[in-house]
Amino acid sequence: MSLTRYGYWSKDCMLSALLFFCLVGSVAGVIAGLFGIGGGVVIVPALITSLSQQGAIAVELLKRMLPGLMLGAVLGG
Repeated sequence: MSLTRYGYWSKDCMLSALLFFCLVGSVAGVIAGLFGIGGGVVIVPALITSLSQQGAIAVELLKRMLPGLMLGAVLGG
């Protein structure tokens, strides 16, 4: 999934992104309904994976921040 040289998504790329996000949303809804967990358990990793493939997320920065984020999530929740 990438931008064309003019900065717009191609139709094939838009269709595959739409199908991917619909599938992720459906899986998140089923898991949330069956197990009673939040849909973010599925949606957040899927978004991080798809956006990091496009270069929209600085993965190295995220790796450095991850221990503090996890500690804050455990202590704050």
